[in-house]
Amino acid sequence: MPARPFLLVQTGDQWLRSSHDATALDVTTGIVQLADSAVAANPRDVDAAAGLAFDAECRLYHGVPERTTGNPPSLEPARVDRVLWATLAAAAREGRAIAVQPLIDQQGDLSAGDFVTTPAASLRDPRGLAVDADDRLFIADAGLRQIVIVDLRRRRILRRVQLSAPGGDPATPVDVASRGLDTWALLDAAPGLALFQSRRAARRVEWPAVAAITRPRRIAISPAGVLVVLDGTGAAARVISFAPFTDGRVTITDAPFATDLEFDGHGALVIAQRPGEECLRYAQAERTEAMSALKAADYDGAGIVCAPDGEIGYWATDGSFRQMVAARPHFVRLGHVTTYQLDSGEYQTVWGRLFLDACVPAGTDVRFSAVASDEPPEGPTKAATRPTNVRPSKVVLRPDLSPPLLPLALDVVPPTQPLFRRPNGRELPWAQQPADDRFETYEAPIVAERGRYLWITIQLSGNGRRTPRIRSLRAEYPAHDYLRRLPATFSRDDEAESFLRRFLAPMEGVLGELERRALLRMALVDARSAPSEVLPWLAGFVGLILDERLPADRRRRLVAEAVPLLRFRGTVGGLRRFVELSIGIPVHILEHFTLRGFGGPVLGYSAADAPTRSVLGSGFRIGGAIDALVEQPLAGTQVAAVTKRAHRFTVIVPGALSEDQRGILDHVLRMHRPAHTIGGYCTAGAGMRTGIGLHIGLTSVIGKTATFSPALLGRWALGRGATIGRAETGTIPGAGQLGRDTRVS
Repeated sequence: MPARPFLLVQTGDQWLRSSHDATALDVTTGIVQLADSAVAANPRDVDAAAGLAFDAECRLYHGVPERTTGNPPSLEPARVDRVLWATLAAAAREGRAIAVQPLIDQQGDLSAGDFVTTPAASLRDPRGLAVDADDRLFIADAGLRQIVIVDLRRRRILRRVQLSAPGGDPATPVDVASRGLDTWALLDAAPGLALFQSRRAARRVEWPAVAAITRPRRIAISPAGVLVVLDGTGAAARVISFAPFTDGRVTITDAPFATDLEFDGHGALVIAQRPGEECLRYAQAERTEAMSALKAADYDGAGIVCAPDGEIGYWATDGSFRQMVAARPHFVRLGHVTTYQLDSGEYQTVWGRLFLDACVPAGTDVRFSAVASDEPPEGPTKAATRPTNVRPSKVVLRPDLSPPLLPLALDVVPPTQPLFRRPNGRELPWAQQPADDRFETYEAPIVAERGRYLWITIQLSGNGRRTPRIRSLRAEYPAHDYLRRLPATFSRDDEAESFLRRFLAPMEGVLGELERRALLRMALVDARSAPSEVLPWLAGFVGLILDERLPADRRRRLVAEAVPLLRFRGTVGGLRRFVELSIGIPVHILEHFTLRGFGGPVLGYSAADAPTRSVLGSGFRIGGAIDALVEQPLAGTQVAAVTKRAHRFTVIVPGALSEDQRGILDHVLRMHRPAHTIGGYCTAGAGMRTGIGLHIGLTSVIGKTATFSPALLGRWALGRGATIGRAETGTIPGAGQLGRDTRVS
């Protein structure tokens, strides 16, 4: 029996075209769940702002504006405090105060270098802080209307920058954000933005014409270079995102009572709400749908920052630094989603079964109802309401092509029909689900009148703490034909026909699925579709033994290419392809006989003194014979000089190998190299020197090297994954200035 067709609702775009009531949607994955019902506990409005920033050495900088304290009142000057990241966790664990060190207060201004010292104007209102890739701290001081640039390595002020508005008055910087060596300053007047570098003049950037800024407050920049600005206060606050130097696309969404915004270590946008409210985390800078809620206990409302571990941190009202945590979920207890019109293409269709891929935790439930009709009645339909977490800025492509929603005249069937969880997985033949997939397939017959068009209403119910989740819906049509094989007297009555069709549906489902599996049994001998457990059996047909250390995708590719691989077994091309499929890295095989004839005059040596020297560490030389190739031989073999023996080869791996990859490579070379050859391998991870393991044009690889990243205690090993120190300013062309940090001597 061939598989019957079905209509599918699965993607985020398809669910967006449906009608939602108290439900939320993850547009990326297409998962529907109950809406969040979190209510803030006594939120309070704030209008303060204080900068927070981390440098490359994991030190936190906290801006403290001028304030009046004590009795009698006294003015406490503004300052920027510096706190070691390691002491923050220890202080919170031991319940003691954080030890802070003033970075900038009333000290002298050293912006003229080592030659001139002038009195410095004190900070007044350091609202925004940012650190660039060269450890330069940018301070947006709204009180002084200046951008103060500080060299953190030398702890001195490089310069102060004051920008002017078109009328000539000084513009007030309200926040800064850094990405690489570029730093963006947010201004309260036109042009609105300024692009900085520590040693270069500011570049003015105009606002997009469609984004009329009223009161800019905070700015953040995504890893992809998208600028996000928080504009306005209170209920009128909104988020404006745009890419200034790429496509120029502008997105404006409402963000009532937002206080700050920042990107976390995963590239998600976090928007801080008022103190006492949960913060929201969005997958994209355009802020279309919320991923999750974050809790910020005792948040002071002044600002947030991305910590070195990628989490979002903030300053608490008790003077401590804390990190946001996942908020305890609060869901509504009942929600509904109604699909758009599903069209079978044939009138008087008898619909079969409904399949839902859903996750239904304990204490939750999913039920549904179905309505079918050949000719939908005229009149209004259900409102095209969106999920509660999807903002109006999320545009549905071609909404005019969306099928009609359920007519209100047909919305009379309550969603009370239960579903049965299938114990044997999906109904699709040989469908494989990941082991960590928590979604299961639920099944139920579609109880509805005959009709070409079908609407499904799904009811989700929870207990406030848990919610069911629905990933996909499949409506099967037409129903089974077992009634035609029985005497017509059993199905003359409509009620008897409906009961008998539903009664035979489970039996038909089991037999039909077994028959479809038999018809599609060719999937078992295809490496792309066969279950993982069958792969060793398939490999045995051609005498291939799979290494269990290989990931599933590499095992499938090995089995799929086993016949041509074994046909060219023992050749350079066959061995190279076998190695690349096994370790996942393109390699180069160097046959040692190709090095014969390398020789000639040696600069610095005579042919009699060093006829076979090849190591440049013994003295710089050009030319001469190449005797040795530093490599890691296979266990039990020896690699001799290539000028003395043939039948030797080396596998050049342009990368570092893990222990498993080394074992896999060793096994492949043992099993698939020609029996009369001796081979080994060398990797770039072990290091190469010119003349020892590295030969220009033979074992050299030109490409991107490893990138530097901040070293974290407990995650890096000195001498391996981290480098202590950095280049001095004067050693980088263009980074120094004579008279300030560079001298000629």
